Amino acid sequence: MKKKIIYLSIILVLVISVITLSSIYKSKDNKYKYKKEYNTISKGMAIMIKEEGATDYVQSNSKDIPKGNYVLNKEKTYCENNGKVTNYNSTTGTVSFNFIGSDRCYLYFDYEVPPRIGYEAILLDNGNGATTVDAAKAYIEGRTTSTTPNFSSAATTNEGMYAADDDYTATTGMKSYYFRGAVDNNWVKFGKDSTGNDIYWRIIRINGDGSIRMIYTGTTAPTESTKVVMTGAGTQINATTYQFYSSYNNPSYVGYMFTEGQQHGNGTPSTIKTSIDNWYKTTTLETDATTKELVSQDQIFCNDRSATTSSRGTPGEISGSMSTSTTYYYGAYVRLNTNKSPKLTCTTASDKFTVNTGNGNGALDYPVGLITADEVAMAGGVWNTSNSSYYLYTNQYYWSGSPYYFIGDSSRAFEFSVRNDGALDAYIVYIDYGARPVISLSSKAKLLGNGTYSKPYTVSSD
Repeated sequence: MKKKIIYLSIILVLVISVITLSSIYKSKDNKYKYKKEYNTISKGMAIMIKEEGATDYVQSNSKDIPKGNYVLNKEKTYCENNGKVTNYNSTTGTVSFNFIGSDRCYLYFDYEVPPRIGYEAILLDNGNGATTVDAAKAYIEGRTTSTTPNFSSAATTNEGMYAADDDYTATTGMKSYYFRGAVDNNWVKFGKDSTGNDIYWRIIRINGDGSIRMIYTGTTAPTESTKVVMTGAGTQINATTYQFYSSYNNPSYVGYMFTEGQQHGNGTPSTIKTSIDNWYKTTTLETDATTKELVSQDQIFCNDRSATTSSRGTPGEISGSMSTSTTYYYGAYVRLNTNKSPKLTCTTASDKFTVNTGNGNGALDYPVGLITADEVAMAGGVWNTSNSSYYLYTNQYYWSGSPYYFIGDSSRAFEFSVRNDGALDAYIVYIDYGARPVISLSSKAKLLGNGTYSKPYTVSSD
């Protein structure tokens, strides 16, 4: 009997101890486990804020968690006893912690410019302090009127943005605004390649429909030393080279797509088109529905095949079939080699490569193409003139999408390219050069950041 009483007493003591410990633990949990509704800090905690344009963080005098256009810097934020911040809601100004027991936490917040319509953000960021889009346009267009770029000279300094008409201007009334020279604020991070790496782009121009044309620059993030110029094979897809086409003895082979004997045929894809399409379809630009919606699906990629049989003639239509024994000089040859007068309009409807037929030939499978030689010239490249300072220089040879000429006496087709010293050049289409795809962001896409190496534009649909 006594043993039973002793056993029962021991059990009773154990039960009371468990209940007591549980109560203490629960009390501590209630006292020190912060919840999502927690919107002020306790003694020993600190709120550190880096405002827009600031270079360092300043401790806030307020105990309130900041609201609005702030993001929590998770890399800098820490708690001394292994606590974690599990959530920050900038709308309500609340944080959630995951720890039990007293702790000291240092919360770091960065001010973030709210998302802005893409073309408006770029215009304002390059509008010399303009506070409205119209004022930014007026500033850029005024520069174009008063100081039209000298396309005979390589652009080796940061000349900012200029304006010109393109294929959309007549319909929308909006000009195209293009970057020129050693610019360092046209960086965009958008999409991922087939291995999950972020893709970086350089903005070429705002198109006349408000979409944003960009050229592939690889998967390496820019740094202080590469903010203007990124070099190396990594600036072209798969860090390798491709032929424009596998043969060269027909004038039709200068086409992004072609039909032998025809000036503007689109029956057969070029080698470079197939290579670009194969890369594009494995990226999130095509495989992820949200990302795909942010790519303009009906952009024009010009493959100007207007031609003349005289180097100083007026490019136009060739009557009948094109001859393999005749020399043809294509439109961009006359504009850039002879006259130094680039343009952003495409001469012939069948040379406007598009996915749909509303704006062009509807021959593309995907909304991706190549930069034109005219765009290279507007960016700062000049025929046979080295330029290692402008943003299109990569220390690599790579293709453009503009035909150069076909030499009749040797039956060789040439395409414009960018040389490894940054000069505009041309070479036989069966040579291996790099491929740098060009896409356009939708005019509805919104941008965060300011386009610099430390804050490249990122893309949002929100």
